[in-house]
Amino acid sequence: MKTTLLVFAALLLNLSEASADPRQKIHPNVLAMESPIQNSTLYSCRVDVMTAWTIQKPPIRIERSAVVFDELGTSWVDVTFQNSQSVPIQAIALILEYSDNGGEVIDRIPLLEGTAHAEAAFHAPFPIDRVANAWTENVPAGGIERLHGVKRGIRTAVCSSRATITFATVQMEDGTIQTYSSEGWKLGPTSGVVPWFDALPAAAPERASFVATLKISAWGDVVSMIPKKGGNASQLIVEWLREQVLHKWIFNPALYDGQPVDSELQVLFRVHNSLQQPEDSGTSLSPITVIDLTSNPQFPRRTQVSYGGLMSGSVVK
Repeated sequence: MKTTLLVFAALLLNLSEASADPRQKIHPNVLAMESPIQNSTLYSCRVDVMTAWTIQKPPIRIERSAVVFDELGTSWVDVTFQNSQSVPIQAIALILEYSDNGGEVIDRIPLLEGTAHAEAAFHAPFPIDRVANAWTENVPAGGIERLHGVKRGIRTAVCSSRATITFATVQMEDGTIQTYSSEGWKLGPTSGVVPWFDALPAAAPERASFVATLKISAWGDVVSMIPKKGGNASQLIVEWLREQVLHKWIFNPALYDGQPVDSELQVLFRVHNSLQQPEDSGTSLSPITVIDLTSNPQFPRRTQVSYGGLMSGSVVK
């Protein structure tokens, strides 16, 4: 754990090491994040990004926006903002849409943070993986504060070059809530509870991988799994995995303008035992969800599932 925290702190220090402004120092909430980031892999990306709004007269001004994508499919976000309102802010929720130089979307990441008092009653209209502690006080007019977030599920070898805020809801000190959004704002599907799968078939190879498209309904059910060409998984593994995914996994559905919709998810499945490194046969450098399936002698009747670093039994609320 100590080594992990130092690695993530070093990554964020690299983003702001030239600044002497105390607002740019590593926040205690960031140091509390447990990140499995590796420094020198193809799928590690850390960058400050230009961040724009899709609406006029936004409630806050973004002063700095940093994002880290890691090799397991976990994204870490650190945003510094200034309150542009005349009233103090108690809580805020955002969706940041990250894209590459060609305008292709890499991922959409939700954030939520506020004071302990506000968080008891303030809820974002989407599931979110909370990581930070509450603010100690409201953000006064013109004041500076930080937003931190984590999102599981997307691994990418393409680093983001820009971010756009497509949705924001803000609770003010007097309890009023202001909502800002672009028409057709989106959020992709995310895992609900990461399931346990049944034990791998006895004749299954020790290591295999392949890419498939999951079709997910507006209720979060996986309705089909369509393997792509390539990879080295046997038909036995593919059919076993299809049965497990369709019957054991429920997702938080994708959203369009706040309403659940059908969606698709590109997934790299990697099967290996607990002593092996997974392999990436049939994958690409494009954004993709990585799901590891690990056999372990400690669980002879089950297969452990990992989704963006979350293990079986974990949940995104």
